[in-house]
Amino acid sequence: MRGALVLLVVIAAAAPARADLAVGDRVVATWKDGGYYAGVATALDRRTVTVAWSDGDAPSTTPRGHVFAIPPPARRRLAPRTWGVCAWTKATTWYDCRVVRADDAGVTVRYRDGTTRTVGYDEIVVPTGAAARELARRVASDRRRRPRR
Repeated sequence: MRGALVLLVVIAAAAPARADLAVGDRVVATWKDGGYYAGVATALDRRTVTVAWSDGDAPSTTPRGHVFAIPPPARRRLAPRTWGVCAWTKATTWYDCRVVRADDAGVTVRYRDGTTRTVGYDEIVVPTGAAARELARRVASDRRRRPRR
């Protein structure tokens, strides 16, 4: 029994920590139009997060699966070809993007419209769960609509 307990502790310690949300966190979340925008989490429960939007719009409630904490600016591993949601020039509006490369200077990304730019590590979020599946559907839809050359 004692050996089993130690094994469970080792497995739990080896598992990646799940980043959770807290009131006051800077976040990226979907708004009524389906786009991603920056804000601050002002209230949360098991299913929803209330977001005070950075652009000044009235706070609104968003499903928790569509709200992501903005990561710290520290460098982290982001593999080329990874899809995410990246800040645009004002950092209040975020758009689908794909990692081209990540290095000390930042993360070079290509937006779905073809624009390429370098963003900070705190300007890219890689969605998980339902939001990741929706991003994959948008990307697949773009591929189907492109004319063949």
